Amino acid sequence: MIWEGEPFKDAIEEFLDWCGEDFVFITWSENDILAIEDNMLYHGLDIDGLPECYDIQIMFDDQITMYDKRMPLNYAIWKFDFKPEPQHDALSDAINTAEVFRRLDLEELEEYAV
Repeated sequence: MIWEGEPFKDAIEEFLDWCGEDFVFITWSENDILAIEDNMLYHGLDIDGLPECYDIQIMFDDQITMYDKRMPLNYAIWKFDFKPEPQHDALSDAINTAEVFRRLDLEELEEYAV
Protein backbone atom coordinates (compact mmCIF):
# COMPACT_ATOMS: atom_id res chain seq x y z
CA MET A 1 0.00 0.00 0.00
CA ILE A 2 1.35 3.41 -0.95
CA TRP A 3 0.48 6.33 1.30
CA GLU A 4 0.38 9.76 -0.21
CA GLY A 5 0.00 13.06 1.52
CA GLU A 6 0.81 16.72 1.24
CA PRO A 7 4.44 17.80 1.06
CA PHE A 8 5.74 18.66 4.53
CA LYS A 9 6.15 22.35 3.74
CA ASP A 10 2.51 22.67 2.67
CA ALA A 11 1.24 20.62 5.60
CA ILE A 12 3.13 22.53 8.30
CA GLU A 13 2.18 25.91 6.83
CA GLU A 14 -1.48 24.86 6.66
CA PHE A 15 -1.31 23.55 10.24
CA LEU A 16 0.27 26.72 11.61
CA ASP A 17 -2.31 28.84 9.76
CA TRP A 18 -5.05 26.67 11.28
CA CYS A 19 -3.59 27.29 14.77
CA GLY A 20 -4.19 31.01 14.42
CA GLU A 21 -2.27 33.86 16.01
CA ASP A 22 -2.27 33.11 19.74
CA PHE A 23 -1.35 29.52 20.56
CA VAL A 24 1.23 27.32 22.27
CA PHE A 25 2.24 23.69 21.83
CA ILE A 26 1.58 21.27 24.67
CA THR A 27 3.49 18.01 24.24
CA TRP A 28 4.17 14.78 26.06
CA SER A 29 7.97 15.07 25.95
CA GLU A 30 10.14 17.44 24.02
CA ASN A 31 10.50 14.98 21.13
CA ASP A 32 7.47 16.27 19.21
CA ILE A 33 8.63 19.87 18.98
CA LEU A 34 12.19 18.78 18.19
CA ALA A 35 10.87 16.66 15.29
CA ILE A 36 8.85 19.61 13.98
CA GLU A 37 11.85 21.93 14.24
CA ASP A 38 14.21 19.40 12.59
CA ASN A 39 11.80 18.84 9.71
CA MET A 40 11.22 22.57 9.23
CA LEU A 41 14.95 23.22 9.13
CA TYR A 42 15.48 20.30 6.75
CA HIS A 43 12.89 21.81 4.40
CA GLY A 44 14.45 25.29 4.66
CA LEU A 45 11.67 26.78 6.80
CA ASP A 46 12.17 29.37 9.55
CA ILE A 47 11.45 28.05 13.05
CA ASP A 48 11.57 31.47 14.72
CA GLY A 49 7.81 31.85 14.32
CA LEU A 50 6.98 28.69 16.25
CA PRO A 51 5.13 29.27 19.50
CA GLU A 52 6.29 28.42 22.99
CA CYS A 53 6.19 24.70 23.68
CA TYR A 54 5.57 23.08 27.07
CA ASP A 55 6.61 19.57 28.06
CA ILE A 56 3.92 18.23 30.36
CA GLN A 57 5.64 14.87 30.77
CA ILE A 58 8.13 16.57 33.10
CA MET A 59 5.33 18.64 34.64
CA PHE A 60 3.42 15.41 35.41
CA ASP A 61 6.48 13.93 37.10
CA ASP A 62 7.18 17.05 39.15
CA GLN A 63 3.58 17.46 40.31
CA ILE A 64 2.30 13.88 40.56
CA THR A 65 4.89 11.09 40.66
CA MET A 66 8.08 12.88 41.75
CA TYR A 67 10.11 9.93 40.42
CA ASP A 68 12.48 12.29 38.56
CA LYS A 69 12.03 10.28 35.37
CA ARG A 70 9.97 10.39 32.22
CA MET A 71 6.93 8.16 32.57
CA PRO A 72 4.89 6.98 29.59
CA LEU A 73 1.55 8.57 28.78
CA ASN A 74 -0.31 5.36 29.64
CA TYR A 75 1.08 5.62 33.20
CA ALA A 76 -0.35 9.13 33.56
CA ILE A 77 -3.70 7.87 32.26
CA TRP A 78 -3.64 5.07 34.82
CA LYS A 79 -2.57 7.43 37.62
CA PHE A 80 -5.43 9.84 36.89
CA ASP A 81 -7.84 6.94 36.35
CA PHE A 82 -9.70 8.12 33.29
CA LYS A 83 -11.02 6.14 30.34
CA PRO A 84 -8.50 6.73 27.56
CA GLU A 85 -8.91 6.98 23.85
CA PRO A 86 -7.21 4.05 22.07
CA GLN A 87 -3.50 4.65 22.48
CA HIS A 88 -0.63 5.11 20.05
CA ASP A 89 -2.20 7.02 17.22
CA ALA A 90 -1.72 10.75 16.82
CA LEU A 91 -5.27 11.93 17.51
CA SER A 92 -5.86 9.63 20.48
CA ASP A 93 -2.49 10.49 22.02
CA ALA A 94 -3.31 14.20 21.64
CA ILE A 95 -6.69 13.73 23.34
CA ASN A 96 -5.16 11.67 26.16
CA THR A 97 -2.37 14.23 26.61
CA ALA A 98 -4.97 17.00 26.85
CA GLU A 99 -6.86 15.02 29.51
CA VAL A 100 -3.69 14.69 31.59
CA PHE A 101 -2.92 18.38 31.04
CA ARG A 102 -6.35 19.40 32.35
CA ARG A 103 -5.56 17.65 35.64
CA LEU A 104 -2.26 19.45 36.32
CA ASP A 105 -1.61 22.71 38.16
CA LEU A 106 -1.29 25.13 35.28
CA GLU A 107 -0.03 28.00 37.41
CA GLU A 108 3.45 26.45 37.05
CA LEU A 109 3.25 26.02 33.27
CA GLU A 110 5.96 28.58 32.41
CA GLU A 111 8.55 26.43 34.19
CA TYR A 112 8.11 23.69 31.57
CA ALA A 113 8.95 25.58 28.40
CA VAL A 114 11.07 23.50 26.05
